Amino acid sequence: MCSKYPMFKTILSKSKFAVENDIISFNFNIQASDFLKSMDYHRKLQEQVKNLYGNSYKVNFIDNISSEELILQEKENQKEVLAALKEIARDYEINSKSSKNNSDKKDKVTKGKAELEDKKIDSLVILGRKPKYKETIVKINDITPDEGRVAIEGEISNTETRELKSGKTLVSFDLYDGVSSMTCKAFLKPEDRDEVLDRIKKAKGLRLMGNASFSKFSGEVEMIANIIIETEGIRRIKRQDNSEVKRVELHMHTKMSQMDAMTSATDLIKRAMSWGMKSIALTDHGVVQAFPEAHKLLGRDNPDMKILYGVEAYLAPDKKPSVKNIKGQSIDTTYCVLDLETTGFSAKTEKITEIGVMKYKDGKVIDEFSTFVNPEKPIPLRVVEVTNITNDMVAEAETIDKVFPKLLEFIKGSVLVAHNAEFDIGFLKQNAKVLGYDFDFTYLDTLTLAQELFPEFKTYKLGRIAKNLSIKVEVAHRALDDVDTTVKIFSVMLDKLKERGAKTLEDIDLYGTDEISKKEGYKKLKTYHAIIFAKIMLG
Repeated sequence: MCSKYPMFKTILSKSKFAVENDIISFNFNIQASDFLKSMDYHRKLQEQVKNLYGNSYKVNFIDNISSEELILQEKENQKEVLAALKEIARDYEINSKSSKNNSDKKDKVTKGKAELEDKKIDSLVILGRKPKYKETIVKINDITPDEGRVAIEGEISNTETRELKSGKTLVSFDLYDGVSSMTCKAFLKPEDRDEVLDRIKKAKGLRLMGNASFSKFSGEVEMIANIIIETEGIRRIKRQDNSEVKRVELHMHTKMSQMDAMTSATDLIKRAMSWGMKSIALTDHGVVQAFPEAHKLLGRDNPDMKILYGVEAYLAPDKKPSVKNIKGQSIDTTYCVLDLETTGFSAKTEKITEIGVMKYKDGKVIDEFSTFVNPEKPIPLRVVEVTNITNDMVAEAETIDKVFPKLLEFIKGSVLVAHNAEFDIGFLKQNAKVLGYDFDFTYLDTLTLAQELFPEFKTYKLGRIAKNLSIKVEVAHRALDDVDTTVKIFSVMLDKLKERGAKTLEDIDLYGTDEISKKEGYKKLKTYHAIIFAKIMLG
């Protein structure tokens, strides 16, 4: 709190405090209580103590000085002032004779310097009058919402102007002091507008004096400046690399990397050379547009700097097959389309709460399997909101060790189908492993297959695919309802594959991709970054 209110810190250092019966009393040997209460410091201190210690204390400010002592102090101060004045007068009388001959010359020199300094300051004043005294520059970070009169300086950006109904112009800009920034505003008269704006835009830096306060409009502390003086800007210390062995930077972006850098290749290379580096890499994201600029600056075989020409490429993995663990089945085999609801995403730490399966053969659903599963752990609220499955709904259900054998019997001899199959099959494999069952099924992922068969789709969520195929979706994120939607989508997919000539499960990946999906397919894959360098000038 003292760092936020420096004046409070100064006054508080001249006090003694005592704590008694939830009351903190500050005793001052000066008159300070009225001022502190007017600034509402007692309430602010009460809130601070409560936040720190969790207990409520009442804060009292007490001036521990009597009226007689106050009068006595004032008399003592007056005596000290009179004594000091007499001492000054005596010194002046002694020295006046000896300094009389030199005083005129010194006065002229001093006056001349003062006039030059005044003229220099006057020439730098952009708005307002030259300040009568030098105000202390305050860091923006230290300014409080009720700071009042203050002086700051720094460099400006984002200058905007707005003409007011009164005829004046409101100019606003952001001032950065090397650590933080704040919005500053000033009102310009019509006759001063053009000159002031021109000088503000051309100035390297500005010193502002005015009132800083909290703006209800912007919700931030802003400054209304009535004095603006031109400065030389922020003095920056140039960074140095003092390491004896210089490193070779193998990963560097220039402004040619879209939305990833702001510095040109020329500036980066010059900085590296100034640090004594002998080699540096250029690896922009997916482009090589910085190469000509670097070559123009250094040429070929420059003895002072070697450029490693490279690129940060987007590496797309090989296409994932839609069908895994194929065993020579016909495309007209029996499929079990399934969906699981779980307590979370991890198959190792989370549990199954619902299983829904539809057995599909020759274009028809021939059987169903649906059951809740007691996860033996609470279902997180965020999962309840998505699945609408509550703890009460699974409380009386069988646990997975009872349900899993029944599921295996139902899906025996079939090909499993699921949307984003790695998730569902991952849970089934993990439970089979824990319970001691073999799990060796062929399975098909309708998500991967949809990306191949429908390359024009923008997204591949189950509901969005159904909408694009004009399939009505019932209740989303319940096992058997999601299965019903998946069955309808899978039926359309099978018909399309058969039209292209697919007869076995091996043919699905062969006929699933056409020329359009081959060109667009990689764009839908998750990519990884890889740095590639040219070994020779041919690239």
